[in-house]
Amino acid sequence: VEKKGLCSGLSAFMADVLNKVGIDAKLVFGTVGFNGQKTAHAWVQVNIEGDIFYKDPTYENMYHSTKKLWNKEQLKERRYRFFTHFKW
Repeated sequence: VEKKGLCSGLSAFMADVLNKVGIDAKLVFGTVGFNGQKTAHAWVQVNIEGDIFYKDPTYENMYHSTKKLWNKEQLKERRYRFFTHFKW
């Protein structure tokens, strides 16, 4: 409605829409590093034909861009860290 939201809301919305159109998606929580600081964050895990990828709708919304799907290694290179208790 207001065209804004927090990472958890944007990611939950994206995962819900993807699931409704038949793409297996889950909400992921962890941290992301930015300017030497770590902060809690949420993004989306997408399963396409058994391959796991990630999307960050918050990042894309902030910078008005569309990024490709990232694999786990690429996400870690961008300073994303998964919570250790998250079960895959």
